[in-house]
Amino acid sequence: MSNNSNIVFSVSFGETGTVYGCGHALDTLLYSQGLITESEAMDNVADYAFESATNALDSSDTKTAIIELLNNLDDAEASRRLWDHDVHVTQTELTASEMLAGDYLSLERAESLDKLLGRVRAYASENWQDQPATCDLHLCPLSVLESMQKSYDLTMDYARDEWLKGDRSSDGALGQLARALFGREDATISWDGKTDTVEVSASPEAIRELYGYDLGEDEPMPSPSDIAEYIKGYALTRCKAKAEEQRVKRLSVQQRREEEDARRDNARALAIETAKQRKQSKTA
Repeated sequence: MSNNSNIVFSVSFGETGTVYGCGHALDTLLYSQGLITESEAMDNVADYAFESATNALDSSDTKTAIIELLNNLDDAEASRRLWDHDVHVTQTELTASEMLAGDYLSLERAESLDKLLGRVRAYASENWQDQPATCDLHLCPLSVLESMQKSYDLTMDYARDEWLKGDRSSDGALGQLARALFGREDATISWDGKTDTVEVSASPEAIRELYGYDLGEDEPMPSPSDIAEYIKGYALTRCKAKAEEQRVKRLSVQQRREEEDARRDNARALAIETAKQRKQSKTA
């Protein structure tokens, strides 16, 4: 026990907590309580994170990076790669300009640079998460792909932190889980993602609230390890029930689809047979 008489213990599941589609111990507990798991929270924000990556691609830094990449190529190589992108600038034209290739496109062939920028954006949109080492062959600077990934990661990290800890107006997953399990304010939960361990600190009153009728008023307080095992068993039982409920719902949806398909097939067969009979009656 700690100085404030709270009971402190940890809960972990190992592989048993992932059989219901939960990626870690905290998600297992959240799923058992019908709360939003990390995977669900991240799925909800994925489109916004992708949008932030696209915004990074659309920034003026992308054009600057392409200009710098072209400036580092000799006239022959720059012309060859531009033609590969259907941007028709000859080596002779570049040499005659007495400017570096990127500067020349920027100052004298702005429409060609815009065309190239569109092609590079299309390439980056498809490849920014892979970040191929050959991206510069497509006149797409690696820095552009890295900037997109960074914007995406920052958005996801911020959303993950907000999901976990909450904000000024709402509790995060940790606070919601503590209330769901104990129904009191004198219980706190933290999560060590590295060891995948959920750390719990709760008062004896909160523990009795958790156990309910499973722990009589005159019975001694269970040990921290017994409390952890109780929560694990409680959570896995609820997870199993929820997973079965979802399985039945999926089967029900599939069954309704099959029944609807069968009704359509029967209706079509009847319509065909009716049409055949109508033709036979006219030709009889």
